[in-house]
Amino acid sequence: GAVTTLKDLVDANQENVSQLLPSGMKAVVVLSNLVVSTSFRRMGIGAKLCLEAERFVKEGEGWGGFTDIYVRVESENLPARKLYQLLGYDEQWDEDSTIVKSDLDAGELVTCTRNIVIMKKSI
Repeated sequence: GAVTTLKDLVDANQENVSQLLPSGMKAVVVLSNLVVSTSFRRMGIGAKLCLEAERFVKEGEGWGGFTDIYVRVESENLPARKLYQLLGYDEQWDEDSTIVKSDLDAGELVTCTRNIVIMKKSI
């Protein structure tokens, strides 16, 4: 069969999204659900993942036109919020949101409500 490249998928999805959005609205890039295993934290992995996502959005084929990237982080996750601030993200607003989290002890997904901070960086 035909091989579909990431650029082809992105181009097709951008066109589809543009057609679905109401007039006056635009698509934005949101980094969400970034998690580093506890045994690998404080090693710079989270920062490297963020910087690579930013680079891909800024330089990746088919992603032209995006000048900002947003990140969603639980308000009580102070280490992550500090990391994002060090990377140049500014807090924009917060909102209560229903999220799905993994309960590693029980080996299942659980639904809960958390306060989420939305942060933004110009890239």
